[in-house]
Amino acid sequence: GRFGAKSWIKAEKESFSLKFGEKAHLEVEVSVPEEADAGDHYAAVLVSNVPKKDDGIGKGSNVSIRSRLGVLFFVRVKGEIREEGALASFEKDKRWYEKGSASFKTVFDNRGTVRLRPQGRIEIRSMFGKVLDVIEVGPYNVLRESSRAMDYDWKQEGFLFGRYSATVRIDRGYGHVTDEKTIYFWIIPWKVILAAIFAVGVMIELLKYVHRKIYFEFK
Repeated sequence: GRFGAKSWIKAEKESFSLKFGEKAHLEVEVSVPEEADAGDHYAAVLVSNVPKKDDGIGKGSNVSIRSRLGVLFFVRVKGEIREEGALASFEKDKRWYEKGSASFKTVFDNRGTVRLRPQGRIEIRSMFGKVLDVIEVGPYNVLRESSRAMDYDWKQEGFLFGRYSATVRIDRGYGHVTDEKTIYFWIIPWKVILAAIFAVGVMIELLKYVHRKIYFEFK
C-alpha cells in the first residue's frame, strides 16, 4: 500500500524445517531508507507450512492442509508527525425495533501520520434517563490517513417500550480529546401490543355477553 514497508523487511531465513512439537525463533531485520517519510509505515511477515507430497488425507489423495501465521510490523519513522482524528459517524441499523436488540456502527477517521487507538463506551438510556447498559468500545487500531468502521450489538431482555438513546464517547487516543454523539431510537413491541388489545377486546365482549344473559333477583 501507500505506506507499506514491505521492502524494508528481511527475514533471517526464507525456509526452515520443524519436527512435531519443535519451536523456532526467526530474526527479522528492519532497514528504514533515509528518504522515508516521517510517521507510521506497515508490513507483515507471513509464515506458512509447505506440506509434503505424502501428507494428503488417505493414500492417493490430492487434499492437503495449509496454515499461515502473520506478524504485523508497525514502523514509526522519526520526524515531524501529526496526530489528528475524530469520530466521523455513529449510526443505528434501524429507525425502530420490536424488542431490545439493536446494532450500532461507529466510523473513526484518522487524518494524521501515525496510527491511533481510540476507545470509549456506548451508554444505552431509557426515556427517563436511566442507564440500561454500557458497551465498551476499543481500544482498536486505525492506521494513518484511513477510516475504520466498528459494529456493536446490544441486547436487553424483558418488555421494553418507548424512546431510547445511545450515546457514544470516544477518546481519540491523543491529548485526552473526546468526541461524543447521541442517537435516538424507538422500541415498539407491536405484536405484544396487538395481542393485548385483542385480549382486552375479547374480555369486553365476554363481559357484555355475561351482562345480557345473567339476571340478578333480590329478595
